[in-house]
Amino acid sequence: MTGSNMKQNTPLEQAIASVQQRNPELKAFVWLPEHYPETPGGLPLSGIPVAVKDLIDTKDMPTGYGCRLFQGHLPAEDAKIVRQLKAAGATIFGKTATTEFAWRHPAATVNPWNYRHTPGGSSSGSAAAVAAGIVNIALGTQTVGSVIRPAAYCGVVGFKPTYGRVSVEGIQPLAGSLDHTGFIVSDCYYASLCQQVIVDNQTTVSHPVPVKPRRVRLYMPAHWQSADEELKSWFSGIIGWLNEQGIECRPLEAADKAPEWLAALDTILAYEACQGLSAKIGADLSAVGKATSALIQQGSEISSEVYQQAITFMQQCRRQRDDYFHDSDVILSLAAPSVAPQGLSSTGDASFCAPWSFLGLPAMTLPGGISAQRLPIGLQLIGHSMKESDLISMACWFESRLPRIKAPLIGGGSDRDKS
Repeated sequence: MTGSNMKQNTPLEQAIASVQQRNPELKAFVWLPEHYPETPGGLPLSGIPVAVKDLIDTKDMPTGYGCRLFQGHLPAEDAKIVRQLKAAGATIFGKTATTEFAWRHPAATVNPWNYRHTPGGSSSGSAAAVAAGIVNIALGTQTVGSVIRPAAYCGVVGFKPTYGRVSVEGIQPLAGSLDHTGFIVSDCYYASLCQQVIVDNQTTVSHPVPVKPRRVRLYMPAHWQSADEELKSWFSGIIGWLNEQGIECRPLEAADKAPEWLAALDTILAYEACQGLSAKIGADLSAVGKATSALIQQGSEISSEVYQQAITFMQQCRRQRDDYFHDSDVILSLAAPSVAPQGLSSTGDASFCAPWSFLGLPAMTLPGGISAQRLPIGLQLIGHSMKESDLISMACWFESRLPRIKAPLIGGGSDRDKS
């Protein structure tokens, strides 16, 4: 892996050195080029290596969708977001591991904090690559919780813009009514960079300005009680600290709608995945994982009438979504009901991320602390629709006050950055 434009200690050179050292154990990347092309200077992302999830088409790198049926598949065109990145001067660094078709059949990637634990999914490799310090920006996708959850499990920042704000053209769909393109990044600065360049199509960028929220709503649904006691206690501590800061904290009244939201999401996802994946892979399901074939089977049993009812309900909820905030600036919740589970056969629980995919609201997760297992805890922030800049500004305020953590050099412990 070389590049004619590399100079000593450039971000690209550092990324190459890091991936050569870390990837054999992490298995974050499934494909890396031998050479990197010249990239133009003077652009917002000039010189920045960006990793791309292997669900996203790249015309000069294979795109396998996490499925052995498509190993070596070379798309004819780049996805629109890849074209945007290249136009902004970014270097496409390589393809990161994804679960099969962004569903539950896991990739081989391990969690940089502890190799015995899942990195989450479906953007498994993207989260691991950022957490390991290989790149500062990696593309992910989210249909239920596939950006926010792995970012939280790996102790980095996840950023999912409002539904439809970032193009999904050239990205293998799981369920088009729910699919989001998102970013897994090392900190809020890089989230802001992605927001300005990709979401808002700006050609000049500025540093984000931290903004303290005045009022927050707390998402603590009925299944909150199933969350780990340690994480619930940690979140209670966050609430107490916010009260000390003079920030008004109240429960999100709409949380009682969560069972209806999640039921409709399940219907839409299964039906649309069945339609799309059946056309992609054909009738023979023996070449895909059990989780994928089970999803297709589940979707085949849903009638078009039931599906349409779920779509109508979702559209109604999306029209009302900003009303759920009442007069608050942001919604807070845990990013997941536990830290990264042990074992690699499951990618974890997405139930705390799912409502915001269903409603299409922008969401972020920030690393907020370390559990007794020495694994990161994620704080999730949900913003008003189309107000990504405001969400990032509030996230910057939290980031400046939460502990700074980083994954260990080998996956068996952790380091705390006290600077």
